[in-house]
Amino acid sequence: MQLAIALSKEEDWTYRTPKLDIAIPTVSIGLDGTCMLLCDEGYRQAMVGTISLYNQKGERQHTTYIAAAPEYGRETFLGRLQLEVETVKQLSQRPLSMV
Repeated sequence: MQLAIALSKEEDWTYRTPKLDIAIPTVSIGLDGTCMLLCDEGYRQAMVGTISLYNQKGERQHTTYIAAAPEYGRETFLGRLQLEVETVKQLSQRPLSMV
């Protein structure tokens, strides 16, 4: 029953990227996906991604993990990833280097 509740609310849940007290000059964005065969529904694409924040020394300070349930295409996932990227840009007080 808890799984059903979690799955029904998953799209509405959001995670906040923290505003860090140190400069974050570099952001790394990772993206990966795979096709999955769902028994009665055919193939769907499952997606995962990360947005990592690094300090001046290159030490990771925070990582946000993003995933989407299998779907046709990647639209839902890419929309969520883009929202997170925009959030990181707004939190930054300096220009960022996206890698």
